[in-house]
Amino acid sequence: MTSSLEARFNAIAKLQAIRERHAPGSRRYEQVEHAIDLALGERRAVDQFLVRNLLRDAQRVIERQVARRTIVELPQDEEALILDVLVEYETPESRLQALQIANEILITVSRSSRHAKCVLEGLIQDEAMSATATRACISVARVNQLRQSLRDEARCHLESPWMPKPR
Repeated sequence: MTSSLEARFNAIAKLQAIRERHAPGSRRYEQVEHAIDLALGERRAVDQFLVRNLLRDAQRVIERQVARRTIVELPQDEEALILDVLVEYETPESRLQALQIANEILITVSRSSRHAKCVLEGLIQDEAMSATATRACISVARVNQLRQSLRDEARCHLESPWMPKPR
């Protein structure tokens, strides 16, 4: 137990030394900051490659966050919000059809919960489940259930012959 704490302490000290060499807000600085957070996790395996593994895992997390942010943009009005999540369509008719499908999905899920719209907005904006739960005044577990319901309903409306049916 003591050697694990000592190894974590040493890893954090090395990470802090790396962080000091970079400007706040830079990509490397953010990576090292996240690696320090990961080092504090109790489940993290402590071995001779701890610092390297922390930096690698932090980089992967940051890359996923950046990828999600580039896929989901934040338009101002609700119609644009729904349309931007769906595939871009070339004709006004297909855009209208996409909006109708999105509204049907929202209406279907809203029958089971009045918080569906808030959860959909949080999902589209790549908001953390805890932040959505706080904003909607519901539990994180309920946010997770509603997100899954929205995904399932979307699969039902958007399924094609080659896609498996949801359970």
